[in-house]
Order: sequence, then structure tokens, then C-alpha cells
Amino acid sequence: MLRDRHGNWEEDDDVLKQLANDFYIDLFSNNEQEVQWQQTAVSYPQLTGQELQQIHCDIEDDEIKRAVFSMSPWKAPGPDGFPAGFYQKSWNTVGRSVCDYVKQVWTNPLLLRDVNCTDICLIPKVEHPEYIHQFRPISLCNTIYKIVSKVLTNRIKNTITKVVSPHQTGFIPGRSIHENIVVVQEMAHSMRRMNGKVGYFAVKVDLSKAYDRLNWNFIYHTLTEVGYPKQWIDAVMTAVTSVRTNVKWNGVRAEFFHPQRGIRQGDPISPYLFVICMDKLSHLITNGVQEGVWKPMRAGRNGPLISHLMFADDLILFAEASVEQLNVVLNTLGQFCQMSGQQVSHEKTSIMFSKNVSAQMRAELVRLSGFNEATSLGKYLGVPLVGRAPKRSDYSYLINQVKTKLSNWKAKQLSFAGRVTLSKAVIEAIPIYPMMTTAIPKACLNEIQKIQRAFIWGDDDDGRKYHAVNWEIVTKPKAYGGLGIRRLVHMNQACLMKLAWAIRTGEDALWIEHGESLGRQMAISRQIHPRAWHFNSRRHEEHAGC
Repeated sequence: MLRDRHGNWEEDDDVLKQLANDFYIDLFSNNEQEVQWQQTAVSYPQLTGQELQQIHCDIEDDEIKRAVFSMSPWKAPGPDGFPAGFYQKSWNTVGRSVCDYVKQVWTNPLLLRDVNCTDICLIPKVEHPEYIHQFRPISLCNTIYKIVSKVLTNRIKNTITKVVSPHQTGFIPGRSIHENIVVVQEMAHSMRRMNGKVGYFAVKVDLSKAYDRLNWNFIYHTLTEVGYPKQWIDAVMTAVTSVRTNVKWNGVRAEFFHPQRGIRQGDPISPYLFVICMDKLSHLITNGVQEGVWKPMRAGRNGPLISHLMFADDLILFAEASVEQLNVVLNTLGQFCQMSGQQVSHEKTSIMFSKNVSAQMRAELVRLSGFNEATSLGKYLGVPLVGRAPKRSDYSYLINQVKTKLSNWKAKQLSFAGRVTLSKAVIEAIPIYPMMTTAIPKACLNEIQKIQRAFIWGDDDDGRKYHAVNWEIVTKPKAYGGLGIRRLVHMNQACLMKLAWAIRTGEDALWIEHGESLGRQMAISRQIHPRAWHFNSRRHEEHAGC
């Protein structure tokens, strides 16, 4: 059951299928005001002749085969029903035909129209969705189309790091989501402790349906500005604009329709197109900073000036807390939206102020922006941003996630080996992501470890079972007589060692430029006990990828 646009409940399958299809027909229709391309003073770096030649040269058979065999074999297929595994298993039979087809598309992209069909599969974004906009559309493309798209994507992979500015870390090879988290943690810390006359604000921007609203003319102008070869651009734009799609509801297809804007989540080239296009916002902001119009915030005492950070469509903007600066930020966002077709969701966008901004100024800026005032940035990219030393309560959600997982398992029906395997594969994996950037409180990690112990030994509501082996022995590597279960406190320290090693080796990344502002991360890394390094390096040798 879902509510229609008038709030009435609908439960008939045919009505719901048509409701979903109509929603996406309207969303992908270019029925809003015409976008206006504007050439910015700051542009993309120029590619060398050799780089352009690698993108423009003829497609080889080995290149196509690598693209086919790099795809997941049994992911959900598109309308033709053939997954990538079919082409991989039958390559000796169908390989020649696939290679010939891809080469023909390279010289005549219009051939893509025959295979460029897509099923939209809807994934709920909330636990109990009531409206159709609470679903995420994942496009299931035909595999033969995805092979062409993969080949086109691989051709720009080596140059995408050069093209996209360091403020963007999403989908860029060699850049990590953890880089943004580290920088924003330091910015939040600085704002929490800030004194003086000049205050700052941080705006956490939410773009409504960012993939689906991207204008096709904007994509074309952006790729042309980058300087990609015309043949490659023609093939990409044909892939983007020739699509026919429909919404599948309970496994039944609705009527196919032709979108007029947007790119597909599920198309191999879409992430690269998106970050290249989003980088135009970086150009607008950088141009404002260079001209002295946009006044960014300094990261730490001697760190660089930070005006914005991006991970795909997750944006955080930093500027001086004044009416003038807020107008600059709003005008820049408006200019980008006018160019690209994007739309800022004011309901989901929040603004946070530094400690030294007066209540009167806060109220005025909130009124002018229409954004929601927040005392903190909440979770950013899945990690809490508190701007202070973390507390157990900040990461209690990890304990809840572990308990939720365990509630779905029936420990009595599993053998001891089964419980150990599940606890290692699932329970230990839950806290790894925030461990990469934060020293999680030991009380939280010890609680998770306690739950893990109880599950392994079969404890239940009736009471505690007999724990036959000391936990110190259980957590040793298998080569030393243990079960190879990780000590989460030591694992957290080993994860933070990656940050220390990146600073020590001088990797080329935005967050490493923070120098003094990352002193606390270095201090954390220096506290790592040699046993943690030895323990995890042994696990790395044993499992090849700890």
C-alpha cells in the first residue's frame, strides 16, 4: 500500500504500478524552466595529447574482454534477462560477436538505441515507505549495453583524478570517503571551540533527486569543456539520451517511456559523469574564493582555507557567518542549479554555526536561508560529527545494530563453528567503517565484544552458558592456537594507523595538508600499542586483506 499525491491509500497492484510509473515519467520530464549554461572563469585542467589519444584510439578486443570479466557475474539482469555471467561463461562462443558489436557502436553510437532498455527497481529508503518518493530507483540495464558503457568508463578512469578537483572524493580512484570525514571532523571541532569576533557557518546541502534531475545539455557542455574527444562524447551522450525505461512493480513491467533528463543509478558511467558535472559547483566556489567574494573557513590554526567538501552529492559548504556571505552562498547554489537542473531541498538542508556567532545573527541567517538550524552536523557519510571527544552514547547505534542482527539469528540452531563464523563475518564488520576515522570509546567496543562472546558460547535469556576457553586465547590468530577473532580495541588502533601512515608517507590528499589541525590524529596513532600492530599484521598475512 502507498499513498497517492492526494494522500489517499492505494493497494491495487495495477494502480500502484501506474502510480510509480507516472511519478518517474514526471520526474524525468524536462518540464521545468530551461537551464542556462554559463562558462566559468575556473575550468578543468587540460588533458595531454597522449591522454586524449588513449581515449580516442580504436577499441581493442582485450579491452572489451577485460570490461566483461570485471563485471559481477550474477547481478540482477536487465530486460533481456542475460546477466554478465552468461557472457563470461560463454565467451568462447559469443565473444567474437560482442567485440564486433562494441566496435560498431564506437563508430556508430546510434546502434545503442536497440539495446538501451532499462528496468527501474525500487529500493525503500525508509523502513515503512508511504509515498513513492521514499524509494530509490536502481536501473537494471541490459548487460550488452553495460559492456559498452564499461569500456567508455575505463577510458577516462586514468585521467579522472586529474580532471576532478580534490574537494570531491566520491567515485575517484585513489581517493577515499574517509578523507572527507577526517576534514569535517576537524572543521566541526574548530567551530565548537572558536572564539573571536568572526564566526562561521557550515551548510549541509541536500540536493533533491540529484541523479534524476541532471540536465543532458549540461552534461554535454561539461564534457566538451573538459576537452574529451568528440567521438567519445558522442558515444556517451547517445548512451545517456537513447534510453527507454519503465518501472517494475512486484516483478511486472509498466509501460516503457523515454526520459528527458537524468542519469541512471546502475549505469557504469553514471558515477563519473556525475562527479565531473558536480565539479562545476567547485569551479563556481573556487572562483568566488579567488576573487575574495566567498570567505572560507580555515582548518585549524595554520591549515588551509576550506570552502566546501563533496562526496558525490553530499555537500558541506563553509563560509563566514554574515548576511553578505550567506547571500554569496545562496547565489552560488542558485547559479549552479540554474546551469545543471539540480534543486536544493530546503527541508533537508541544515546550517550549523560556530560557537562565537550571536543568537541574533543565527536567527537572521536561518530566516534568510530557509534552512534548518542544527547544533551539530549529525551523521556525515555515516559517521557522527560531534566536534569533541567521542562518548559512548555517540556510538550506541553500533551496539543497536549488532543486537538487531543477533535478534534475527537463532543461535540454538547453529553449531559452535557456525556461531564463530557468523560473529567474525558480521558482528566484527559492523564497527569497522567508523573505526577507520575515529577512536571509538572502549566502553562501546567492549560492549560489542561482550555481545559477541555471549553469542559464540550460546548464552540466551535463560542464563549464561559455560565459556570453555579463555577469551584471551580465543582472540589469538589461528596459527597461535586461537580462533582468529579480532580484538576490536586493537583493530580500531590498527585502522587509525592507516591515517598515521598516510601522513608519514606524505600522500597527496587534501586532508593531509591540514598539518597542525591533524595533530590529534597523530597523537591517537602514537598511542597504538605494538601488540596491536603485530596482531593485525599476522591476521593480514593469514587472511590477506584484514
